[in-house]
Amino acid sequence: MKTPIKKRNRISRGSISGLAAKCWGPLTTRDVGAARQFNISMLHESLLPRSSAPDVVHLKTKELVYIIQGRIKAFLNGKKFLFKNGDYFVIPAGMHHRFETDTEGAEALSIFVPPLGRVNFDARIVFEQKP
Repeated sequence: MKTPIKKRNRISRGSISGLAAKCWGPLTTRDVGAARQFNISMLHESLLPRSSAPDVVHLKTKELVYIIQGRIKAFLNGKKFLFKNGDYFVIPAGMHHRFETDTEGAEALSIFVPPLGRVNFDARIVFEQKP
């Protein structure tokens, strides 16, 4: 009788502070790579006080945003919404969105489905034409 092969169960763990940071002006993102095993992307995002992230659109990707700390003004297809720590919202694919903070900064976790491509990153900065 053969001995059954034991599968190795591994725990993925880490710390947000240990992840590499990418700065996009006042916006800092950290990619939680372990989320890819679930076929999603997850970013920790922080936005400095009194600042604004660029207007972005994801053509194929939905985004769920959970506010960890602070407050943001979210402009979703030009309409303003206010969110605070503990709130979440979903941004459908194709929707232009931008975030602003007031006197305090904000931190959020964003989950993307399907995952953002590492090569063909599904995030386009929207430039408005000035008259």
